[in-house]
Amino acid sequence: MTTKRVFGIAAILLALAAWAGATVVSFSAFQSTAQWSAPGSTTANLEPGTWRIVQKLAADSTAFLPADVAAARTVNVEQVKVTDPSGADVALTCVYCSSQNASAWPIDLQMANGVADFRANVAGAYTITVVDAAGQMAVADPISKLEESAPVITGLGILGAVLMAVGVVLVVRGGSGSTPTASGPAQPVAAGPAPPGWYPNPYRPDSDSQMWWDGTQWTSNWR
Repeated sequence: MTTKRVFGIAAILLALAAWAGATVVSFSAFQSTAQWSAPGSTTANLEPGTWRIVQKLAADSTAFLPADVAAARTVNVEQVKVTDPSGADVALTCVYCSSQNASAWPIDLQMANGVADFRANVAGAYTITVVDAAGQMAVADPISKLEESAPVITGLGILGAVLMAVGVVLVVRGGSGSTPTASGPAQPVAAGPAPPGWYPNPYRPDSDSQMWWDGTQWTSNWR
């Protein structure tokens, strides 16, 4: 195997690793900070920012289109209450009320539909409660996390594309040459006078094989 081909294969493997890294980073943006079962509540330590309360769809759910997601929802914004670290109620914004946000999100590697957004003005423990409804709930910050990780995802994607292109070129060029092989009667591969005799086989230079030189050309006799 040629050096070019070795470097080409290495570049291709690095490209695949870069793309895998971009995938891992992108999925990390869709990890929840807290999850719980409704009816019930959870307390989550949140940083300032906009947070989304979601209801996870069943693991075997095929809901994807907004109409299907809406049909699978069992928790409404009116059934959710959030209190900040001081105990004051936090204003909620309906997520599914806007058709733009009605699609499902891949939270914790599971599809989920948005129920309510709220603003955490200060860092601390926020209590999220769901009453009179049943469902698997979670609170996450997918939009901000995705925006933060976008440069890393884009950089790894571009790096992977460049490495893949370089790797393919090196593999193709590294394999373009071919080693000539003997076919038919042996032909002389060396010029100049030499007495008849057994000499190293010019067609098998990496072996102990010998071929008979009749003084003018190589013969078909070899050992």
